[in-house]
Amino acid sequence: VCVTNFTPIVRDDYIVALPEAGKLKLLLNSDNTAYGGSGVSARRSIKAEEMQVNGFSYGASVKMPPLAVLYYEFVTDDEAEE
Repeated sequence: VCVTNFTPIVRDDYIVALPEAGKLKLLLNSDNTAYGGSGVSARRSIKAEEMQVNGFSYGASVKMPPLAVLYYEFVTDDEAEE
């Protein structure tokens, strides 16, 4: 899952629509100071909650650093049990 914030404002509770129950695991935060970013930390692991978001049944609240791209791996609950 790729989430982008093209604004200079931190978005504390940006909701990302997801197709099913599971968890987002952070792979890359382009705002990391190692990449020249401001260092606003994004949540490393986020559990999807049941909610209606843009036609999907699940969503996750993501903290979006300014002018950043976040890459998450989406792991369904079924995959986590394997």
